Amino acid sequence: MVPDIARTGRSFNGALAYYLHDKREGERPQSAERVAWVEMRNLATDDPQAAKRVMITTAMHADELKAAAGIKNTGRKSNAHVYAYSLAWHPDEAGKLDRAEMLRAADGSLKALGADHLQSMIICHTDQKHPHIHVVLNRVDPATGKMFSTSNDRLKLSDWANQYERERGAILTPKREEKRQAREEFKDKAARKDYAAEQKKAAEARTTAKKDGRDPNPAATLKAFGEAQKARHKEDWRALSEKNKAAREAIYSASGAAIKELAEKHKAKNRPTWAAHFKDERERQAAFDARERYLRGIVSNALDAARQQRERGQLPKDKGALRAIFENVLDSQKRRQTFTDSQSERRAAVAQSIKKALDADIAQVKQYRAAMLEKQRQAFDKARADLIERQSAEREKIRAAWRTIYQEKEQRRQDRERINRQAAKSASRAERYERNKSTKPADMRKQEARAKAFDRQAQEKPAPHQQEKPAMKNVFDRSIGKAPPKAAPIETKVQPVSQAQPAPSPSGDVPRPTPKKMQEVPKAAPAKPSPAEAKRDTWHRAAGAKAQPPAAPKKDWSKTASPAPAKAAEPKKDWSKAASEKPREVKKLPPRAMDRDRER
Repeated sequence: MVPDIARTGRSFNGALAYYLHDKREGERPQSAERVAWVEMRNLATDDPQAAKRVMITTAMHADELKAAAGIKNTGRKSNAHVYAYSLAWHPDEAGKLDRAEMLRAADGSLKALGADHLQSMIICHTDQKHPHIHVVLNRVDPATGKMFSTSNDRLKLSDWANQYERERGAILTPKREEKRQAREEFKDKAARKDYAAEQKKAAEARTTAKKDGRDPNPAATLKAFGEAQKARHKEDWRALSEKNKAAREAIYSASGAAIKELAEKHKAKNRPTWAAHFKDERERQAAFDARERYLRGIVSNALDAARQQRERGQLPKDKGALRAIFENVLDSQKRRQTFTDSQSERRAAVAQSIKKALDADIAQVKQYRAAMLEKQRQAFDKARADLIERQSAEREKIRAAWRTIYQEKEQRRQDRERINRQAAKSASRAERYERNKSTKPADMRKQEARAKAFDRQAQEKPAPHQQEKPAMKNVFDRSIGKAPPKAAPIETKVQPVSQAQPAPSPSGDVPRPTPKKMQEVPKAAPAKPSPAEAKRDTWHRAAGAKAQPPAAPKKDWSKTASPAPAKAAEPKKDWSKAASEKPREVKKLPPRAMDRDRER
């Protein structure tokens, strides 16, 4: 249901000339093929022309009606007495509506407007695919002469139409339902004011962004483009409908002109026939009048009248012919009436024969008109299908753009959630670390401090097993009390933990290192070592390495000049076997904390 309000007018003649007749092409038409039926409300007549005159009279005497009702004739005067609107149903409802349902809807709309007490005329048209009616209303109250107010008429009719569709069980105009819900949501004046201010602010922001050449919101741009596309599509349908309507009206106009021209030709062609007929009728009338002057002629006219009455069945079955003749002889009015009826029958027979020929010619014109209308309908269906296909493709592009925007929005949401989860996890880890750090026992913190100091010390000096062994010359120098030269440190990567390395296996397998037990070495005789030796021994004791063997006693080289006998070569020691036979005990390192690994 779609109500459409026309502009108020001043002329009932002009409004009803349009609604009660077909659409005009230049001259005002007199045909009414599109008018299916007409109904009156608050008018004491069923004749549209008489109802029009009553409505005009009521509007002209508004001041007298006010005076009779005791209402002051003040205020601004208005001569816009005519108020008209239409009610249109969906084309799919064309076969489901009847006159009673249309009248029920019209009465409901008048009641919704508060105009059910006014004079109105309901007119049904059939010139469109969708069923529709027009309601022409006289705004002057016939009881008080007051002018009917049309304020908020669109909202009233819209709400009524929405309720009408809900009662029938099908919402065919969802946009109107959304607008109604928005109106109900902002019933409060303050809420409407705030909502209008927000909409105005958003519109100003969009206008400013457009002027500056910025596009802050792709969805807003796409929405504006979609609205423009909808308006363009609606205009395309309106143009197509108007084009089809113009083509059909041209066909009807051409066929009407052809029929009119054909009627004129038949009239000119049958003029001699009518002349001969009327001449014959005048002669018959003169003969009848002449016979009426004497008795024999009267009897002859009576006989003719009785025969004609018998043929028409005007005589009763029980009445004889002589009685009928006698009555006709006595009644001159009956004889003349019978003669007049026979004249009318002859004239109707001539008119019927002429009309039959004219109807045959008009049927050919109408057949040609039907063919042209069918051709126009096929052309319209093709244009309509092309328009539907083109608009569907354009709408599909808009939908694809909206899908892209929604996908990008969803991707951004997922990215935000992932970043928030990572931030929450990092915050939880930091919080847990601070909590553990604050709750560590004192001895654990001491062990960690000692481990850090040991690591720093190990990084500064190499491990004992990675130091360069002193040469024989250094041993000789120590024997004579001379300090050996300081050897250059070997640049090697210092391992935090000193551990024996296993020898390679002949089979190629990597053997696991066996812990080796540290051996206690007896201390040397109390000889005062040099400062370098004391420092080195202190470091070796701290690192857990073996103590250096005591220095060899000094030999008196003056007693013998012969060289010392060469010693036999000692056999090469199997270190893998020694490592397996004499496991060395490795000192266990203190536990390391997480912050130590981070510092490295």
